[in-house]
Amino acid sequence: MAFYPILWTLNGAATRIRPVHILDVAQALSNLITGPNAQEPVTLSLPGPTVHSYASLLNIIQSVTYNPIGFAPTLPKQLVMRVSKLAQAAWWPIVSPDEVERRYIDDVGTDAKGARWMGDWDKVGVVPEEVENLAIAYLRRYRSAANFSRPVVIPATRGTPAYHELE
Repeated sequence: MAFYPILWTLNGAATRIRPVHILDVAQALSNLITGPNAQEPVTLSLPGPTVHSYASLLNIIQSVTYNPIGFAPTLPKQLVMRVSKLAQAAWWPIVSPDEVERRYIDDVGTDAKGARWMGDWDKVGVVPEEVENLAIAYLRRYRSAANFSRPVVIPATRGTPAYHELE
């Protein structure tokens, strides 16, 4: 997202997701394998604690890297789908039609009644970390030399309850 943000601005960057840190998922798998019920087959849902739109994630990236995110005009979905189908003729990997389709689907996780699903984190004994707290570790490399030692300023999300939604 920090390197090539235009792919994330499809759908006006309004698509909502619940990103989770890979180390939280790895810890959950480790707990599952070494736990007392290790032999039981199980399917888990492990969503992140915060609902983000792609726009809010791009805002976090911009605030951490001090690099402006150039929002290109939103292209119509049909045009992007046609371009992605044409791009499949290239031998190197380019955005696929499936990737484009997924950029338009909200992935926030709800139960049958429409309430937000908190996931199965309690079954594996892990409390997921919010991406805002981990952003600097992954995004510092995208800062310029002039901005490398500047303080980290994350958009305000502190003081809100766990499992909240950001616009």
